[in-house]
Amino acid sequence: MGRRDEITHPHFGALSLDALMRAVGGEVRELEWYAEEGLLPIAKSGEQGYAFRANAIEMVHFIRRVRRFGFSLNEIRAMASAVDELFGSGRPYICTLMQERISTLRGQISDLLAVERELREFEAHCSEDTTYLAALSGSPLGCAAVRN
Repeated sequence: MGRRDEITHPHFGALSLDALMRAVGGEVRELEWYAEEGLLPIAKSGEQGYAFRANAIEMVHFIRRVRRFGFSLNEIRAMASAVDELFGSGRPYICTLMQERISTLRGQISDLLAVERELREFEAHCSEDTTYLAALSGSPLGCAAVRN
């Protein structure tokens, strides 16, 4: 039996945990967590440790990227299981999730821009003598104080 850090596991033709970590960087715990959560399919887990499927490097990059996009753990798990079918039935599913996420992000951006506008309006009056708590609360007294 080969060393644990060899690129291919002698019995499963898959990447060992150490080899995968060297290939993608990061921490061992991150990769173990991906496997435990069902995000990163394993070929075998046992005495020799994890043996990951041949597509594990691409999967880790995919998982990291969609996490950065703000997908939930359940969404990532579903996408990860659909990746094997990316050019079959899984592709429309993943594309739909991406489109929904873009729509959600646009809504969040719009909300954040509205908050920024409100903050800038308030900031414009920071040097004025006013009741800041009332102004921040949006109460009519605060608005009148800011306008004066």
